[in-house]
Amino acid sequence: MRFRKLRIAWSVVCGLMAVLLIVLWVRSCTWVDIIAGPWPNKTVLGFCSSEGRLFACTSELQAANDFRSGWIWIPVDLRTTTMIYKGPGLIILVYHWELALVACLLAPLPWIRFSLRTLLIATTLVAVVLELIFARARWPAG
Repeated sequence: MRFRKLRIAWSVVCGLMAVLLIVLWVRSCTWVDIIAGPWPNKTVLGFCSSEGRLFACTSELQAANDFRSGWIWIPVDLRTTTMIYKGPGLIILVYHWELALVACLLAPLPWIRFSLRTLLIATTLVAVVLELIFARARWPAG
Protein backbone atom coordinates (compact mmCIF):
# COMPACT_ATOMS: atom_id res chain seq x y z
CA MET A 1 0.00 0.00 0.00
CA ARG A 2 1.39 3.37 -1.04
CA PHE A 3 1.95 6.13 1.53
CA ARG A 4 0.96 3.85 4.43
CA LYS A 5 3.23 5.60 6.95
CA LEU A 6 1.92 9.01 5.90
CA ARG A 7 -1.66 7.81 6.40
CA ILE A 8 -0.82 6.47 9.84
CA ALA A 9 0.91 9.73 10.78
CA TRP A 10 -2.11 11.76 9.61
CA SER A 11 -4.49 9.64 11.68
CA VAL A 12 -2.28 9.85 14.78
CA VAL A 13 -1.94 13.64 14.50
CA CYS A 14 -5.72 14.10 14.05
CA GLY A 15 -6.44 11.78 16.98
CA LEU A 16 -3.93 13.59 19.17
CA MET A 17 -5.42 16.94 18.17
CA ALA A 18 -8.91 15.71 19.13
CA VAL A 19 -7.70 14.47 22.53
CA LEU A 20 -5.86 17.75 23.25
CA LEU A 21 -8.95 19.76 22.28
CA ILE A 22 -11.06 17.69 24.67
CA VAL A 23 -8.51 18.28 27.46
CA LEU A 24 -8.58 22.02 26.68
CA TRP A 25 -12.39 21.89 26.72
CA VAL A 26 -12.43 20.34 30.21
CA ARG A 27 -9.81 22.82 31.44
CA SER A 28 -11.83 25.74 30.08
CA CYS A 29 -14.62 25.02 32.57
CA THR A 30 -12.48 26.39 35.43
CA TRP A 31 -9.63 28.26 33.73
CA VAL A 32 -9.33 30.90 31.04
CA ASP A 33 -6.20 30.59 28.90
CA ILE A 34 -5.23 33.67 26.92
CA ILE A 35 -2.41 33.95 24.41
CA ALA A 36 -1.92 37.49 23.15
CA GLY A 37 0.65 39.37 21.17
CA PRO A 38 1.26 42.49 19.11
CA TRP A 39 -0.33 42.89 15.71
CA PRO A 40 0.22 45.63 13.10
CA ASN A 41 -1.39 49.09 13.46
CA LYS A 42 -1.22 49.21 17.27
CA THR A 43 -3.60 46.30 17.80
CA VAL A 44 -3.42 43.07 19.77
CA LEU A 45 -4.22 39.60 18.42
CA GLY A 46 -5.46 37.25 21.11
CA PHE A 47 -6.63 33.66 21.40
CA CYS A 48 -8.74 32.73 24.40
CA SER A 49 -10.18 29.43 25.70
CA SER A 50 -13.06 29.95 28.13
CA GLU A 51 -16.22 28.08 29.14
CA GLY A 52 -16.10 25.55 26.31
CA ARG A 53 -15.38 28.11 23.59
CA LEU A 54 -12.35 29.30 21.66
CA PHE A 55 -12.11 32.98 20.77
CA ALA A 56 -9.82 34.69 18.31
CA CYS A 57 -10.01 38.45 18.65
CA THR A 58 -8.30 41.68 17.77
CA SER A 59 -8.46 44.77 19.94
CA GLU A 60 -6.81 48.14 20.22
CA LEU A 61 -3.56 48.10 22.15
CA GLN A 62 -4.19 49.28 25.72
CA ALA A 63 -0.61 49.31 27.01
CA ALA A 64 2.22 49.05 24.51
CA ASN A 65 4.66 48.03 27.26
CA ASP A 66 2.81 44.75 27.89
CA PHE A 67 3.92 43.29 24.58
CA ARG A 68 7.51 44.45 24.27
CA SER A 69 8.80 40.90 24.67
CA GLY A 70 6.36 39.47 22.12
CA TRP A 71 3.63 36.94 22.84
CA ILE A 72 2.44 36.26 26.39
CA TRP A 73 0.34 33.50 28.02
CA ILE A 74 -2.07 34.48 30.80
CA PRO A 75 -3.91 31.74 32.74
CA VAL A 76 -6.86 33.10 34.76
CA ASP A 77 -8.86 31.13 37.36
CA LEU A 78 -12.58 31.45 36.56
CA ARG A 79 -13.55 30.58 40.13
CA THR A 80 -12.07 33.84 41.40
CA THR A 81 -12.35 36.16 38.40
CA THR A 82 -15.03 37.27 35.98
CA MET A 83 -13.88 37.97 32.44
CA ILE A 84 -15.25 40.99 30.61
CA TYR A 85 -14.20 41.80 27.05
CA LYS A 86 -13.94 45.52 26.40
CA GLY A 87 -13.07 47.49 23.32
CA PRO A 88 -13.82 47.39 19.62
CA GLY A 89 -12.44 44.66 17.45
CA LEU A 90 -13.15 41.45 15.61
CA ILE A 91 -14.17 38.32 17.54
CA ILE A 92 -14.39 34.83 16.05
CA LEU A 93 -16.04 32.18 18.26
CA VAL A 94 -15.75 28.40 17.84
CA TYR A 95 -16.78 25.72 20.34
CA HIS A 96 -14.22 23.14 21.45
CA TRP A 97 -16.51 20.24 20.57
CA GLU A 98 -16.85 21.51 16.98
CA LEU A 99 -13.09 21.45 16.45
CA ALA A 100 -12.75 18.05 18.17
CA LEU A 101 -15.47 16.66 15.89
CA VAL A 102 -13.71 18.01 12.80
CA ALA A 103 -10.43 16.43 13.96
CA CYS A 104 -12.19 13.07 14.50
CA LEU A 105 -13.79 13.26 11.05
CA LEU A 106 -10.47 14.11 9.36
CA ALA A 107 -8.58 11.19 10.97
CA PRO A 108 -9.88 8.37 8.72
CA LEU A 109 -9.98 10.54 5.59
CA PRO A 110 -6.79 9.22 3.91
CA TRP A 111 -7.93 5.61 4.34
CA ILE A 112 -11.11 6.08 2.32
CA ARG A 113 -11.15 5.54 -1.43
CA PHE A 114 -13.50 8.03 -3.03
CA SER A 115 -15.77 7.58 -6.01
CA LEU A 116 -17.32 10.49 -7.88
CA ARG A 117 -20.68 9.85 -6.21
CA THR A 118 -19.06 9.95 -2.74
CA LEU A 119 -17.34 13.24 -3.53
CA LEU A 120 -20.61 14.79 -4.75
CA ILE A 121 -22.43 13.70 -1.59
CA ALA A 122 -19.61 15.01 0.61
CA THR A 123 -19.59 18.34 -1.23
CA THR A 124 -23.35 18.67 -0.73
CA LEU A 125 -23.04 17.91 2.99
CA VAL A 126 -20.25 20.46 3.41
CA ALA A 127 -22.39 23.08 1.65
CA VAL A 128 -25.34 22.35 3.94
CA VAL A 129 -23.19 22.56 7.07
CA LEU A 130 -21.61 25.84 5.93
CA GLU A 131 -25.06 27.29 5.22
CA LEU A 132 -26.20 26.30 8.72
CA ILE A 133 -23.14 27.96 10.25
CA PHE A 134 -23.67 31.18 8.30
CA ALA A 135 -27.39 31.17 9.04
CA ARG A 136 -26.58 30.86 12.74
CA ALA A 137 -24.28 33.86 12.46
CA ARG A 138 -26.94 35.97 10.65
CA TRP A 139 -29.90 35.23 12.92
CA PRO A 140 -30.22 37.30 16.08
CA ALA A 141 -29.64 35.31 19.27
CA GLY A 142 -33.16 35.42 20.65
